[in-house]
Amino acid sequence: MQTPHLERGDWISGVDNKLRNLDPAHVRNPTRGEGVPIKPSFQDTNPGPSWADRDHRNTLESPAVSRVKEEDLVQEARTDSVATPANAVVPVPVDDIQVCHAVPLDAAPPALTFPTVQAPLKPRLADPDGSIQKKATYRIRRHMLTFQAAMIAANGFLLFWTWYFTRFWWAIIPIISLAVAINTIMVISLTIIRSWKRIKPTERIVPDIPERLILLVPCYNENQEELTRSLDSLIEQEKIEDHQQAILIICDGKVRGPGMTKTCADLLLEDVLTDKDDTHYFTGGYTAWDQQPMDVVVQTGRYRGLPYICIIKQQNQGKRDSLVFVRSFLYYYNLRNTTPTTVLTPQLFDRMACWVAQAARLEKVDALIGMDADTILKSDCIYELVQEGRHPKTLGGRATHKVSVLPGACQLLKVCEDTCGDEVLIDHFGKKPDIDAGLYKQIMASASEDGNHVCCMMTVRPHSQTRQALKSIAYTDVPMNWTVFLSQRRRWSLGASGNDWKLAFGHGVLVFERILSFMNTVTWFITPFLFTAYASFIYVLVVHADLKILYFASLTFIPILYYLTIPFWLIPGFKQKIQYWVGLFIYIVLGPACRTIVIIYTILHMTDFGWGKTRMVVTDDDPVVIKKDATRVPGPKEDGSSSPASSR
Repeated sequence: MQTPHLERGDWISGVDNKLRNLDPAHVRNPTRGEGVPIKPSFQDTNPGPSWADRDHRNTLESPAVSRVKEEDLVQEARTDSVATPANAVVPVPVDDIQVCHAVPLDAAPPALTFPTVQAPLKPRLADPDGSIQKKATYRIRRHMLTFQAAMIAANGFLLFWTWYFTRFWWAIIPIISLAVAINTIMVISLTIIRSWKRIKPTERIVPDIPERLILLVPCYNENQEELTRSLDSLIEQEKIEDHQQAILIICDGKVRGPGMTKTCADLLLEDVLTDKDDTHYFTGGYTAWDQQPMDVVVQTGRYRGLPYICIIKQQNQGKRDSLVFVRSFLYYYNLRNTTPTTVLTPQLFDRMACWVAQAARLEKVDALIGMDADTILKSDCIYELVQEGRHPKTLGGRATHKVSVLPGACQLLKVCEDTCGDEVLIDHFGKKPDIDAGLYKQIMASASEDGNHVCCMMTVRPHSQTRQALKSIAYTDVPMNWTVFLSQRRRWSLGASGNDWKLAFGHGVLVFERILSFMNTVTWFITPFLFTAYASFIYVLVVHADLKILYFASLTFIPILYYLTIPFWLIPGFKQKIQYWVGLFIYIVLGPACRTIVIIYTILHMTDFGWGKTRMVVTDDDPVVIKKDATRVPGPKEDGSSSPASSR
């Protein structure tokens, strides 16, 4: 049987016509719960009210098909005979057919299925009457007040000592100089190692097949300009033409920022990603990190010629949940033939895996390139990341092979067990604390997602190595007012200090890294005292200059001299060098005072576990509306006739 050719504007209506014109190569697998693929660029077969004016629970139902074998479905279409009860097709209401779009018979490749199992839900602490939550809130507040009292007492005692016991000023020199000494040791080590590498450079491993890359763009409330700039910067990357690439966009909920008339999700689906292939709605598509089923909308297509898949989460669960979802999927995609157990339903896994295998044409995903949706990558940023990742045993410092910071704006993560396996990703990084958890666990669950992932990896998998790609440059938006600046730095301050505390006492951490992390937490804790001590030291150095004081002061200038020389071997262009030196001067002069203000603001708002002013959104009480061109895929416990669940 030849498949009739459909031109743009030709339509199919009615169940009989659809079944009669089906070809075996184009039949979707109904046993996987997938509906008819939809081509969003086509018109409605029955134009009427816009999708926003309709009840989406009635307009989204795809034609319900009983779970029969594919060959039975095709045989019925060919013979046009009366169906027997064993292979009957469930009648579909006319309204459901009328809201479907025309489906060109060559629109979708044959569906692939993979043997996967969804992981069972993990039990979480129940609190039906809210009593546990009340006790936990009181407990967290008690922790915060205790921490604040200890911080005030420690800084007050040190300030009193320097003021009252002036004769014993030398007793506090170890406290003041230890951080400087650590920085000096690091600078000397870097200088020696860099000189040695110039003499005997490390041989990089060049793979036979260039790394196959997924370019990840997590977003939340970005506007159209920010989204377009970030995606364009991915498309315009240089020197990676021989690498297979695809874009994966994940939007955390449906929210809009101040001044936006559409949510970020709607901007993606309607205005930014206009070259579409199909759109599917998955009820309970995966298990979020709070063990609740998450509905998602999945759209595929091409952005400026590069294949993309866009995932819209119907509920905001935070960036960490999005990262766990994506990284876990890519890891198990590489193991798709081993019947893996994942957080995704088999239907959603099949849909995403089909896209990776057929649209992106990736047999395996070697590395995940991460960025923020308000970030622009320099044209050779990804190239430099890939080159640095080719060092032996690298997963993602130069001296210690342990870089404890994975910047969200610019990162490369190798997809392997050490980075994306369940032990690191699910059991540690993606484990949401229970409602009765203390202050520290709550902070670590809400701040510094990318850095925390690396710290979990370094403690759970201590043999893993990370590297710094100093030539990979990304440009990101900065806070435009003082309130947003403090809110952003509060999250960074709490997250970085919490990660340092984890490394200081974690299992398998390098000794030098452990000492450095411990000193970072101590200096963070006594920042107000250090600010006054440095100010007093500068005063003594200027007014009461002494040879011994000058000897001590010379040590503090070693890190500064290193900072001054960075532009000569790293930063190209005279203008960029000048900008760096001006910024360095501002940092040295105003940094201590600014850091003290940030610390004070941080300890006063330790229990603000959200993004605060950093990611302001506009509250919209309108119900979530799913577009009519989204094919609804039933959840694992649904049949073909149930209605899509509204957003929780």
